[in-house]
Amino acid sequence: MLGVRHLAPHTSHLTPGEVSPRQRWRIGLTHIRQAGAIAVKTVDRKVQILVVRAKQHPDHWIFPKGHIEPRESADAAAVRELEEEAGVRGTMIAAVGVLEFSVKDAVVQVEYFVVKYECDVPRQEDREIRWCSYDRALELLTFPDSKALLREVRARIEQVFERTHR
Repeated sequence: MLGVRHLAPHTSHLTPGEVSPRQRWRIGLTHIRQAGAIAVKTVDRKVQILVVRAKQHPDHWIFPKGHIEPRESADAAAVRELEEEAGVRGTMIAAVGVLEFSVKDAVVQVEYFVVKYECDVPRQEDREIRWCSYDRALELLTFPDSKALLREVRARIEQVFERTHR
């Protein structure tokens, strides 16, 4: 794993009386594990990154992610969520980091994986998706922690895809 990030910047600014995700974890509030995919493909030997519109907040651009089913591994969940949300089948390359944020009375912890694009498949969800350059993905991604994770994994992704196209 390349890096671990805790407390997404968009949730770290607390108002008086609010409880941080770390405090919620400690005091036993709901903890939700999810898995997400940073999907990558090449077009004309240039790396493209997939981003999707968030289901509940369509003005937000995110990486595909979702709940881990019982008896499902995090990497399998990331690949499944990529298929369901974006209509993309892929192969898991590597675990790359964990982001954490709070929602209502829960802490959500998302383990992210780089996933190599294999083919398009029918989508189960109707969301806008975009394959774009790193720079455009960084512009589109809504949350600073997601942008930081993409910056952290860029060199590793380029290294993997350079080997593929030699």
